[in-house]
Amino acid sequence: MSHSASPAPKLTFHPESKRRSLSMSFPDMRGVVGGAHFTAASEHTEGEREVLRPVASHLSGSDVKLEGKRRQVVEDVMELFCSRPKPEIFERSWKRDSVFADPLSKCNGYHEYAPQWYGLAKLFPKSKTLKMNVISSTHAPDEPNRIVYEQEQEYTLKFIGHKQVVRSLVVIDLDENDMITKLEDKWDGKDLPSRFGTFYLRRINAKVLPWLVKVPELKK
Repeated sequence: MSHSASPAPKLTFHPESKRRSLSMSFPDMRGVVGGAHFTAASEHTEGEREVLRPVASHLSGSDVKLEGKRRQVVEDVMELFCSRPKPEIFERSWKRDSVFADPLSKCNGYHEYAPQWYGLAKLFPKSKTLKMNVISSTHAPDEPNRIVYEQEQEYTLKFIGHKQVVRSLVVIDLDENDMITKLEDKWDGKDLPSRFGTFYLRRINAKVLPWLVKVPELKK
């Protein structure tokens, strides 16, 4: 399913009752996160899980309230960003032929997009959501079936413990059953690279990684 592009909203976090504009600067994650796309998956220890704030608590404080399937979709996506990929997440919320795109890759289908998440979990075994806010949830036919939310994610690099905060706008396109057809992770809310050279490199990333990262097969 394809949808017409809509303007990217201004990224503004709304902590508690006071609103403040989020200062945006492109994160210096390009080299570091790139390594995450060429590695295998790992699991969080129980101790790490205990210190991570439940994703549901972030959703409860959003400007736009989600319920039912749409709430589950966003919770599942947040679990992926928190380095906790599981087959159930993809079976429950993603179509097999979904598209995933970020500044480093453009993936078509499960066997391309799943390794991106499992690789991220290995390089950044600890990742936590510092802030998030759902800013729109629209429905066809008047508007695209789409959820847009902003987030601030802190990644901790394996072994050396370096922490890096990435701010992004997450755009989730859905089908009529609220299954993910496309997910875009726009760092600093900027449009994804589309020039021939950068697009080609993003596609190479998507094609090579499945040879290096083994991911679970999904149920038929």
